[in-house]
Amino acid sequence: MAAPRTAKRYVRDLRKLVTGLTGLGLSGGLGAVTSPMLVRHWLASSPSHVMGSRWLLLSVADATGAIPQPVVHSITGRLVKKVPKSTPIQPYTEGEWERLLEALRSVVAQAWSAHREARNLAAAGCHPAQGGLSRENVAWLLVREGPLSAEEFGVLAGARRRTSGRRCTCGRSRTPCIRRRSP
Repeated sequence: MAAPRTAKRYVRDLRKLVTGLTGLGLSGGLGAVTSPMLVRHWLASSPSHVMGSRWLLLSVADATGAIPQPVVHSITGRLVKKVPKSTPIQPYTEGEWERLLEALRSVVAQAWSAHREARNLAAAGCHPAQGGLSRENVAWLLVREGPLSAEEFGVLAGARRRTSGRRCTCGRSRTPCIRRRSP
């Protein structure tokens, strides 16, 4: 075993195998495992676990011979659970690629347009604590400070935090809210 992930998978599969088989009534060692017990356990397990536990049991059978021969035939026999086959997603046609690229170009163009508009608004704005709340002043603050939380914005815009336990003036919350500072 060269990879830690492989070792972890074997440990996971071994634990699940032991837990599952003891839950089905196995009280002895691997010599007491029966084919019906194994099949019942595998039917309740994922295809990945079935394959992992098969490899583990087959390795033990080869190394020690502790597993009865009829059980070895079950281990090496037909799969109880197969890994489901998936069909690959079909590639986009040329027309679909063109529509996708055009949609992406449109989104990027709209975003740049909104960015340019915000920069132009910011050029005409000032600090919201002095000039009040307006699109221009909010854009000005965003350009200089970057994205802000509501609380950070409130502090920079000149609001003070209300900390009394009373309901705020909007009537929607019992938690402290931000109120505009009186001039």
